[in-house]
Amino acid sequence: MSNVISGFEGTVGFDGYRIACIIGVHGYERDLLQEITVDLRVPCRFGASSSDSIFDTIDYTSLAKTCREVAEKGQFHLVETLVWEMIDAIFQEYPVSWVWVKIRKLEVMQDIQAAVVELKRYREEK
Repeated sequence: MSNVISGFEGTVGFDGYRIACIIGVHGYERDLLQEITVDLRVPCRFGASSSDSIFDTIDYTSLAKTCREVAEKGQFHLVETLVWEMIDAIFQEYPVSWVWVKIRKLEVMQDIQAAVVELKRYREEK
């Protein structure tokens, strides 16, 4: 009888990743960089390997780089569109079944700490 436990699935991701980008519908928002924070989770199998190697998991720094690239290149009007495009990019680069992203657009109004958009999308079966 083996003491090895297999078949675990957890998540890999990050919280509070700060990115400066152009985002917003108003003219003044299109002229300056605004700070957003990104939280992200993707599924990741644990227990499949005891190699302690980055190559046997999903590298959260690569996920963060993908999010930064999308945000900086996009110059989106809506945070909702940015979330959707980030998830599309993750699906293109990683073999994950779902992606959860939460974006906070900071300092949007005097009495609001952040506007928040959160989405969990599942990969479409083809």
